[in-house]
Amino acid sequence: FVDLVSTYGSSKTLLSLETVNFLVHNHVGTHFPFLGYDNDNKYRITFYSALSRLVFSSSEDLNNSFDTFIAPNLNILAQLDQTPDLRSPAVKIAICGALRDLRGITTSAYSKRTYTLLFEALYP
Repeated sequence: FVDLVSTYGSSKTLLSLETVNFLVHNHVGTHFPFLGYDNDNKYRITFYSALSRLVFSSSEDLNNSFDTFIAPNLNILAQLDQTPDLRSPAVKIAICGALRDLRGITTSAYSKRTYTLLFEALYP
């Protein structure tokens, strides 16, 4: 899957599939248990890198599709910002997971336009 999203043509084809569209629009732990914050999952980086490549390759209406894509991640960061005890083990795992998600998204930002979208979302 990761190799397929590396090229523009195959990314466009994949985005036309209903299953891939579901992945892009519903990429939270409730739909994918392996994304849960209960373990130290290093595959989150690869997962979010592949999904963000798909989002970045959809040049039509990129602003709206990226905003929709990153909204769950921003909500998690906002929840973590309001957490009073950052030293608890569960919160530490959640922070590591959120940062791995952001690392995956950041590694797929390949141009000034995609970096600008990412940083405007993180620092409005």
